[in-house]
Amino acid sequence: MLEAIEYCNGSVVQAAKLLGIGKTTLYRKLQQWKPIKSSL
Repeated sequence: MLEAIEYCNGSVVQAAKLLGIGKTTLYRKLQQWKPIKSSL
């Protein structure tokens, strides 16, 4: 997910299209991933 966002120059909307998911789904997945990332 993060690589897709980087590839799209930070555009979550474009990254979601690239991944074949909706932008809301991508935002939700990022929010779910955020607490896991901070605990690493």
